[in-house]
Amino acid sequence: MPPAETSSPSGPVCPAAGIPGLAMYPHDHICAFVARPGEADDLIALYLRDGLGAGQPCLYVAAPARRSAVLAMLDAVGAAVHRDPLEIVDLESVFARTGTFDLDASFEFWDAWVGGIAGRTNRTARIAVDMSAAHPPIEPSFVRHLVSYETRFTTWVRLHPLVSLSVYHLDEFGVGTLLPLVRSQPTVWLSGVVVDNPYHVDPVDPVAVDRGNTTATAAVADIGKDFRRRA
Repeated sequence: MPPAETSSPSGPVCPAAGIPGLAMYPHDHICAFVARPGEADDLIALYLRDGLGAGQPCLYVAAPARRSAVLAMLDAVGAAVHRDPLEIVDLESVFARTGTFDLDASFEFWDAWVGGIAGRTNRTARIAVDMSAAHPPIEPSFVRHLVSYETRFTTWVRLHPLVSLSVYHLDEFGVGTLLPLVRSQPTVWLSGVVVDNPYHVDPVDPVAVDRGNTTATAAVADIGKDFRRRA
């Protein structure tokens, strides 16, 4: 069922998407962190099922080994009849087109994809990305690249008629990756808990970014401690 209409300061607005506890409006990008087995599959299947049911163009990016459970869930609830708007792409086709994690090449893919759906529909599109296997062994340089990607992608989504969900498995990425990613995002989803980051600043203002990063360090560390307890 499509998300219900919700009030906003300017009047009734219909969310373009939603995940448990959080309505998503056009131009929203959410990073979700999961800890329990099967939690990512449940979240992505729900998100895509609602989009397909509403006739929205949907893109699902994941490694082949990750996709079968989500697609089986879609079939089980009868969403297979709506499969035409669903496009499935391998993770490496987006993030490792040059053989390594390539920020610029990934945005070439996103630009081409959104350009391809332009003019075909007036519906808000959905992107779901399971970030599992997107990384080499975790190291500081990769975490910096990942934060740069998510910060840039959040800004990119604002320019296009879509919503996006990036899902991270904490057993693969670890809480050490969580902290800088939380700092880079205005809102994150932590195993069903929505965390608004009051210290987030717009990435187009580099002075504010430096100031916000310094101010947010202690607060983000507290979020990480709380998530460790929940996980």
